[in-house]
Amino acid sequence: MIEIKNIYKKLGDNLVLDNISFSVDDSEFVAIMGSSGSGKSTLLYSISGMDKVDSGSIIFDSRDLNHVNDEDLEDIRLSKMGFVFQKPYLLKNLCVLDNIMYPALKLKIESKKDIEMKANTLLRTLGIEDIKYSNPSNLSGGQYQRVAIARALINSPKILFADEPTGALNSKMSKSVMEIFKNINDNNTMIIMVTHDMNAAAYANRVIFLKDGKIMSDTKNTDNISENIKNISSIMEKLEVWSYKPKT
Repeated sequence: MIEIKNIYKKLGDNLVLDNISFSVDDSEFVAIMGSSGSGKSTLLYSISGMDKVDSGSIIFDSRDLNHVNDEDLEDIRLSKMGFVFQKPYLLKNLCVLDNIMYPALKLKIESKKDIEMKANTLLRTLGIEDIKYSNPSNLSGGQYQRVAIARALINSPKILFADEPTGALNSKMSKSVMEIFKNINDNNTMIIMVTHDMNAAAYANRVIFLKDGKIMSDTKNTDNISENIKNISSIMEKLEVWSYKPKT
């Protein structure tokens, strides 16, 4: 579980996180939505330990990430967290397989042989085994994002953070990535995802809506994706959070 308690953060004179509190269970997949400037990406970076808050606490594995030293925080992020971004960065001097293995080799817990076996399993699971020796510069957008997901999972993280993971993908690839996320979550990996896309948010168990740095709504999804999209759209209209046309 990760527990966020009364966090505040200012950027200059602008209060971007205003008394935010919520918790996420180990088995949950939570989407965070809101307009540009609502604070959603700042919230994601804060609760993942990539940024500090001015006050409040972020409790993960019985430790307050806002009061952990940089060295310990780096170790927590490497060993217990995975990250997927809209435009992930893969090392151009390494092939796909080596990019996926890199975080685990850096952690230095498992043997290179065991890491390679795990990487090959992820490649098969994500349907990209045939490109494992390819250079990242030769990949399609969908392939590139799947490699980034595999890399994020190589250390078997307790929690996966994703910032607009479908933002640069077409509707077909977005659906594929969200189905992968759903399967990851079904295997007991917590996911916290920031997204503008109602189609993507519909795959989560729960959707948190931000406006002006505050939580305006915290809503449970159903197992019906189409129904979830309608519900999310309705909530956003009522809250006047933001209007977005789903990808077609």
